[in-house]
Amino acid sequence: MSKITEHVGDRIRRGRKGKGLTIDEFAKMINKSKATVSKYESGSIPIDVETLLDSADALDMDLKSLIDYHSPNVRPRPLPQNSFFNIS
Repeated sequence: MSKITEHVGDRIRRGRKGKGLTIDEFAKMINKSKATVSKYESGSIPIDVETLLDSADALDMDLKSLIDYHSPNVRPRPLPQNSFFNIS
């Protein structure tokens, strides 16, 4: 189980509970079994991209809000001065 898989599962669980959906109701919405959704939410199996998008749609959430994980191994670095993103 990876930290990103756990993070995404937690986001899905929070979104589902926030909508007042049971695991069974949500599983039917995304065409997965209750057991599979439970494994996604616990982070014991990774979720594929199509199911992730289906989950975001079912929860009326932006996909980015499900995958907003920030790796502790990546340190933000300032952009170079001549970067496209620094141009007004």
